[in-house]
Amino acid sequence: MDNNTLKNIFEFLERAEGMEVPKLFNLIEKLENHPEGTRYKHKGNLVLKNSKITKLPNDLYVEGWLDLTNCKQLTELPDNLYVGNDLFLNETNITNIPNKLYVEAYLWIRGTPLAKKYKIEDIRKMITLTGSVVKGPIFR
Repeated sequence: MDNNTLKNIFEFLERAEGMEVPKLFNLIEKLENHPEGTRYKHKGNLVLKNSKITKLPNDLYVEGWLDLTNCKQLTELPDNLYVGNDLFLNETNITNIPNKLYVEAYLWIRGTPLAKKYKIEDIRKMITLTGSVVKGPIFR
């Protein structure tokens, strides 16, 4: 089921039954539709694990960890992504390192095209070439 259909169902339930739209759905919609050129800052951990998110905004700032595990529809990370703790990309379809990625702690890439195609030292070179920083180890 696509996001527009879900949105319509949730809006109907909210109007007709007074039911609240799930917070994760609202958050995903907000992230996917965030205007370009403005920073999106998320306090604490951002857990989108197993969601159908397709895009994250450029200049996303997450104070805690960012968990994108098993977000199969996500194929790229935004430029200028800041993660104040671990970045979990396990079982995603992420294929490259974006420009100016900053990860304060660990980078988890098990089951990604990155992990399948490149060695850790090659990924470290990509990180350097894109002006990115991953302070902790990379786990495949």
